[in-house]
Amino acid sequence: MLKGWFTLGFNTKMLKLNKHMVIASNMGRATNTTTNREKTLAFVNQHRTKHGLEAITELPKGMPGEATNCVVARALNEVYVTTTASVAGITIYGEDGKMRRLRTPVAVADFIRAFDRDYFPDLIDEEAEKGIFSF
Repeated sequence: MLKGWFTLGFNTKMLKLNKHMVIASNMGRATNTTTNREKTLAFVNQHRTKHGLEAITELPKGMPGEATNCVVARALNEVYVTTTASVAGITIYGEDGKMRRLRTPVAVADFIRAFDRDYFPDLIDEEAEKGIFSF
């Protein structure tokens, strides 16, 4: 039995089949978005513990389509001074003011894609205002 949400490939249109599965309009790899959520939490905690912070048990709420207010950016903002996160990459600014660009891991990019398409309504911050980087 399949559990969680599924997405297909990169840059594809997802269609909701039922509460457990979505399909894309073109061919691609199938990925379980529940697993991607867990892998995203592990990715965030890897950065947190590396910098002496405690691991978190749940991702914070964020805003779909907001590079500076997405779930991943908000989760990493306690680690780095400023963070933006997108499918293409994660930009961080350390306390030294230097900008660093990280490649977004595949599972994290798939999670961001699904989050931006509202597949995680429990993680959407309804009270936040849209910023200048929204789409």
